[in-house]
Amino acid sequence: YSQPGVALSFFPNPARDRVTVITGSGLVKAAEVLTIDGKVLQQVTGFRSGESIDLSRYPAGIYILLLQHADGSMQTAKVQKS
Repeated sequence: YSQPGVALSFFPNPARDRVTVITGSGLVKAAEVLTIDGKVLQQVTGFRSGESIDLSRYPAGIYILLLQHADGSMQTAKVQKS
């Protein structure tokens, strides 16, 4: 489920090497990059709003960003890697 009232933005989309994620909540418990079928490729703990996630090692395609907040809520977004 998504945390009500917490903004989520990310850029660029499509991304080439890195995607920057901005949330209204600042600190995120963890950020994950998943394949479209749900396989976890990368997990970043202690992720902060405004940080970038490195996608350079993955082939072009669609990926899911999953942000887990300290209160247990989650947000997801699709990002395209070119």
